[in-house]
Amino acid sequence: MFIIITQNETINQLIDMLKFQQSMKTTNRKKNYNKIKEKYREYNLVLDNPLYDDNSKQLFKEFIEKNEKIKSICYKFYFKLKNKVSKTANTTDIYLTDNIEDMNPNNLITIYKKEFIWRFDMDQISKLIDKSLYYSYGLFPEPKLPKNPFTNIEFNPYELYKIHSMLKSNNKSSIYFDLFRLYKFNLFEFTENCYLILKQKSIENTIKDYQKDDIEILEDMEDIAYSIDPDKFCINSIKTALDTKPEYLSKIKRLLINYHIYLHNTKKYQCIKNHFVDLYHQYVDYPSQNTINSLDDIDIDTMTFEMGITSMVTHRRSRRRM
Repeated sequence: MFIIITQNETINQLIDMLKFQQSMKTTNRKKNYNKIKEKYREYNLVLDNPLYDDNSKQLFKEFIEKNEKIKSICYKFYFKLKNKVSKTANTTDIYLTDNIEDMNPNNLITIYKKEFIWRFDMDQISKLIDKSLYYSYGLFPEPKLPKNPFTNIEFNPYELYKIHSMLKSNNKSSIYFDLFRLYKFNLFEFTENCYLILKQKSIENTIKDYQKDDIEILEDMEDIAYSIDPDKFCINSIKTALDTKPEYLSKIKRLLINYHIYLHNTKKYQCIKNHFVDLYHQYVDYPSQNTINSLDDIDIDTMTFEMGITSMVTHRRSRRRM
């Protein structure tokens, strides 16, 4: 931990105190000890100790600062040597279409893994990570840890942190990756605390891929129709309208996205039923004479952002309580 050596007895006593505090940590705390905030919190505990005078504390502080500078120089020297002997692992982008050497170096993220150097285009790696984080099975979210596309090996927390920092500094990080970073790249906590936003994304992705012949469309439309009046609407007529009027399918997809998101929201579900009636009259039966409130104008991206911010605020509040 300490590279330089001091002959000052007082400083050695303070260092021993610092080491003792660290040894008292639990195993889980030791695993998280590499974090900068945690490390300097321990230094401050020593500096706040009333048993030592200000002069001794100042000497200890100067010693720590000098030690950190030397450690930084050693690390930089180490990485420079490592880079010289490291081999370039990939020569193309993720999609194996473009040569990595021909791409803009300012738009590349470099990851060092043992004796290899991996380079990724920011936009491509960002999309790849997002797809892993909001991966779903049907309407149910099943996030997965992001993997190196060339080796199919999961990125470790250090690699994810570096990728996120690079994307964030270039304004290319998504709300899903930001939330994943907020929960320290812990997949369980991320899934548990961000389930609503992941559920919404699962619904969107699944329903947007629906085709006019998919049975799920008619089943959902039948459920909505039954909740209004089972004898008033003809499902076969809806199927005919889907076959003859392509624009009807896109309208129904938007309706079904809102239906699955707001299924248990009484007030908004009433708007969904009104919207269903409106579309039925417009494309199946006859033009509606009245303007009926609907959820057709809801901005999904804005809604996703708001749910993500809510997850962040909830996380911060829970930390304050602890």
